[in-house]
Amino acid sequence: NLFAFGNTFTLIVDQIPNSDITFQITIKDFILIQKHLLDITPFEYSEQYLAADINNDQMIPISDLVILRKAILGQITEFPNQDNWLYIENDCAFSEPDNPSLYECDYGYSNPISTTNYTPFLEFTAIKVGDVSGDL
Repeated sequence: NLFAFGNTFTLIVDQIPNSDITFQITIKDFILIQKHLLDITPFEYSEQYLAADINNDQMIPISDLVILRKAILGQITEFPNQDNWLYIENDCAFSEPDNPSLYECDYGYSNPISTTNYTPFLEFTAIKVGDVSGDL
């Protein structure tokens, strides 16, 4: 039995299949990214930076806004080089909170679980790409 006492297995959390890229993304998110780029209202949380990096190039240039606009208008059905959802471990501490990199954490969230050291909680954060308002 895979889940028998003493065995170790890995839990992998992946994106929701066939999820709509515009789920929980509104013009509010577009405006928040725009205000951040114009240095009017900078992001407060690392998760906002990760959500705003629409094309996964580790930056937030104007091209991310262009892609987000296309998504909101229904002109594209998937983000380039990016899944719809990001998963990071809750205990991840970014070395630069205002320039977080998924590569500093266990991106995708794959965590070995041992039935001998059973932990009833797996703590991770799911980030919807594009949802910088956190309205999800």
